Amino acid sequence: MTSLTDTFMTSAAGAFKSYLLLLIFSAIFGKVLGDVGACQSIAYKMARLVKKLWPGHEKFLGVMAMGLITCVFCYGGISVFVVIFTLIYIGKELYEELDIPWYMLTVTGMGTGTFAASMIPGSPQLVNIVPMEYYGTPAYAAPVLGMICAVFSFAFTCWWISFKVKRITKRGEGFYPSANEFMKSWTDKARVEEQPLWKCLLPSVVLIVILNATSLGTVAACWGGIITTAILFGPTKIHWAEDCVASVGNAAGSLTALA
Repeated sequence: MTSLTDTFMTSAAGAFKSYLLLLIFSAIFGKVLGDVGACQSIAYKMARLVKKLWPGHEKFLGVMAMGLITCVFCYGGISVFVVIFTLIYIGKELYEELDIPWYMLTVTGMGTGTFAASMIPGSPQLVNIVPMEYYGTPAYAAPVLGMICAVFSFAFTCWWISFKVKRITKRGEGFYPSANEFMKSWTDKARVEEQPLWKCLLPSVVLIVILNATSLGTVAACWGGIITTAILFGPTKIHWAEDCVASVGNAAGSLTALA
């Protein structure tokens, strides 16, 4: 009883206080980009590009592209929570287009859990920032060791992707049936009208600029991205009520597990 009422509840209250708004607005940002077709358009363009770059190896390049996008977003200062909620929409469309098993979206760990988040000097992620407070070190501490680890991590990840893609190709695995359970909760299953790339990327660019050029924080940066999306694509294309309700539920569920 003490563990439930004291230890767990104290931890849960702290997690909700620190991350609830971040998770809610990052989820809304991802859903808004999905509503207007921005994420889908990016995925369609990526699919065409990888097919042209290396015919016959589209699945390898598709998985690799998802990992590299995550790395760019993470090193650009976007919270890992925002990255995951945003890229899940791009990943769904890209993987379905290239017939890649849904479980391969774990490649986003390439950015959220390896070199982009903690090894490359200057990373703005918490795993690199928190030690600065306790050890008095700068964000660019141990640059040589960090880059060595980053190169090793990147090389190992490339090998892992190649190994997994060869295995799924040999087994004949595709987007289905691995995505059957996931697709049951997916509301928008129709192919959307493709949008210009600059228009699709601008909300994320605004988010990164606000996050890195001001002291407003991640929640305000997410708001900036949401507002930019509404201005560019029109507020009527966004399912505001559904997105907010779903985002609160996702955030609460994630925080309960985190606590």
